[in-house]
Amino acid sequence: MNRSLCSLLTVALLAFTSCKDDKIVGDDGTDPTAVPNPPLNLTAVMAPGGEVILSWRDNSNNEDGFDIHESVGADTQFVGVQTVRSGETSAHLYGRMIDRVYYYKVRSYNLYGYSPFTAVVRVQGGTLFKTFPRQEGTMRDVTFSPDGVGAASGSGNYRIQLWDLMSGTLVRELRGHNGAVSGVQYSTNQTYLVSVSRDRDEVNLWSLVQNRIEKTFVGNRARFSPDGRSLAVGDLKIGGITLYDGVGAGGRPVGAPDLKGWFEFTSDSRFLIVVSADSVRWCDLSDTNLPITRRIRVPGLVVGQSNAFAISPSGDMLASTEGEQVRLWQLGERPVPGAEMRHTQAVEALAFSPDGVTLASAGQDWVIRVWNADTGEQTSVLQGHEYVVYGIAWNRSGSLLGSASGDRTVRIWGPFR
Repeated sequence: MNRSLCSLLTVALLAFTSCKDDKIVGDDGTDPTAVPNPPLNLTAVMAPGGEVILSWRDNSNNEDGFDIHESVGADTQFVGVQTVRSGETSAHLYGRMIDRVYYYKVRSYNLYGYSPFTAVVRVQGGTLFKTFPRQEGTMRDVTFSPDGVGAASGSGNYRIQLWDLMSGTLVRELRGHNGAVSGVQYSTNQTYLVSVSRDRDEVNLWSLVQNRIEKTFVGNRARFSPDGRSLAVGDLKIGGITLYDGVGAGGRPVGAPDLKGWFEFTSDSRFLIVVSADSVRWCDLSDTNLPITRRIRVPGLVVGQSNAFAISPSGDMLASTEGEQVRLWQLGERPVPGAEMRHTQAVEALAFSPDGVTLASAGQDWVIRVWNADTGEQTSVLQGHEYVVYGIAWNRSGSLLGSASGDRTVRIWGPFR
């Protein structure tokens, strides 16, 4: 064999060997024969009417599409319900029932196989249950009666409306404030109602039996304890929180006389939690001196920049607002920042569900958003108000959510479980 022919055979053999060892490579440097990567950041939202909206981030460039699996009621019986084409990052699933819980996971696929699934996400329905008749003034706050039969709202026309929840009819009005009513709450036995006019620093304690004001206090926040034995009245502007008994008698200062901050009772009525400056304080109500027995600093908390706060019923989680952002903190011995959630405009109201699992927020984008309080995952978007939503509240079972808006309506949403 001559030398030139040997050289050609050697080159051919080397080329063949090289082709055997190299993987097929696409124009972008990836292997088109590989199984695609799984999608990232799957979220699920149930819009009013039972439409589930899924969204995710595409994490591969060689998928042929995405495979969506759903489980109803528990996260154990998944079935494939829909596929979408390559490059899509969302899907709409219609006809789901608003009173059921759904679980979802998504994977990508191509000719060579399936990627692993995303983490499972949970979504639960909520829709418009009732709209109360439009009133004269801006609706500022709403609360449910403990027996679940009625609701109360406070409005910008200085009045309080008492509603029949099922029929949506106005039962009666309470008149006596000298400014817009920005806060309302029933006592546990429903014989009293406390109302607040922040712009007038006026708190009224109403007898619902006598249909009249029993007492008036100076302050701009007031809360009944869950057991009905106490009423806390405070001044968020100049400071001072006073604890009265359930009918507004007596009066003992909480902590220091000038203690200033937003406050709420824990669900067991043992503590009054005060959010002040950059700290959260616990007042022990079992001690007759009402001392502050625990105080922790919360990094990043700036009370003066927040429109709203919420404390979980057990007192282990704090939610606050900063513009359009909602921030969460786990209140252990060393507070741990939790999830951060966003609206498109400033948030005006926050409310934890009675079990502490869910957080609702609402504000200047006219929308109510419902979140998983542990993960920050958005589970429902409630739309229908035509102006800013100023107040929101859950009923005692957590099945209904009420909202009060500048469109002069109160709306009831649900059921949520």
